[in-house]
Amino acid sequence: MTKQTKETIKAIIVYILSMSITLIVASWALSYLINKQLVPQITQPTATCSTDPYLFEDKDSTVGVASWYDYDLKDYPDYSKDHLTCASRDYPKGTMLEVTYGDKSVVCRVNDWIEHPDRIIDLSSMAFKELAPLSVGLLEVIIK
Repeated sequence: MTKQTKETIKAIIVYILSMSITLIVASWALSYLINKQLVPQITQPTATCSTDPYLFEDKDSTVGVASWYDYDLKDYPDYSKDHLTCASRDYPKGTMLEVTYGDKSVVCRVNDWIEHPDRIIDLSSMAFKELAPLSVGLLEVIIK
């Protein structure tokens, strides 16, 4: 085995060890943040909808993670970031939802579908700003 091969193997081992340590520290940090409730815990949605797409049956509130979007489609004003709208995988388009975070809430209209498995709702930036600064990124919200 040449000296260059030995040095390459040593470099690879050092890299693997440093990545392992990084992953361990990151998992400890994430666990700490979740326990301190500084980042949201992902929960499964429990929403039920009525047969009328515009009426939500309020049997139980739905709790889950909300994100936000910030884009405009010129030919589609309903998709503007300047409206109180949202995308949902559990509610039909046109449904009006009350989204609550802490003591703040906003009413927004579902105008799109979201397929993200860890998000219950994707709020327009305007709707999200009613609840928290955009820099927060994700919120654990209650939907009614």
